[in-house]
Amino acid sequence: MANLQFEDFCQKVCQMLRWKAARGPVSAELTAHLEDHAAALEARGLSSEEAAAQAVTAMGEPEELGRQLDRAHPPLLCLSVAATNIILVFLLVVCILALALWSLDSAKTVLARRAAPEDTRAHYQERYEYPLAIDEWAEVDGLRLHFHTIGVMSSAGQPFAYEIYLTCDPADGWLPDNGSPRLEMHFVENVPGNVFYRFVADTGWECIPATSLHSGVNRWIILPQLPPEDAEHLWLEGNVFGHTFRVEIPLLKEGVQS
Repeated sequence: MANLQFEDFCQKVCQMLRWKAARGPVSAELTAHLEDHAAALEARGLSSEEAAAQAVTAMGEPEELGRQLDRAHPPLLCLSVAATNIILVFLLVVCILALALWSLDSAKTVLARRAAPEDTRAHYQERYEYPLAIDEWAEVDGLRLHFHTIGVMSSAGQPFAYEIYLTCDPADGWLPDNGSPRLEMHFVENVPGNVFYRFVADTGWECIPATSLHSGVNRWIILPQLPPEDAEHLWLEGNVFGHTFRVEIPLLKEGVQS
């Protein structure tokens, strides 16, 4: 009997609510409140029917209560809350997807930069009349440098300068890129914190290179002039933050590699 009274009261209240989605939660909350009130009255000695009736009466007119609850749950506000939740979930999904795509792209970029330089070598060999493929390695405090291609700049068939291409592993290592002032060629050698490169030949000849080191796979060091004709060996020496390396560079004379 008590449940029927509560159901009838809640039904009349919920009929006043325009937002249908709120009717179920409101009915459940009202029923729980009525049951608690009726239980308290029964504890004072009232019968279950009398306790239920008084609990319903204490709530007032169901229509008036329904109108008050309707003002507290306007459809537009509720719809805006629902729309906001949907938008937030959508934005969260978009952010997660964007982060995943960015991470995947970054991983692919790193893998591409660390890949073997065959494609890069072929690309640069096509640009020069006398390309030289070399395979020289140097390790500078955990940074592995691979000198793989020499682009020989020539005029009227005569070589006059080298562009020496290299890769780094890891690709985003600490070797300065071409935007770093540390690569200016007027640093004093062996001063801590400086970067110094030079080419030397077995004749005692030496030359300070023009350096242009880009981040990633495209790095190169330019030898603006070739050593004297009587030179038999040429080396590139580097002093990077106090760590030194030396690699031999093949010579090209009149289009023939020495």
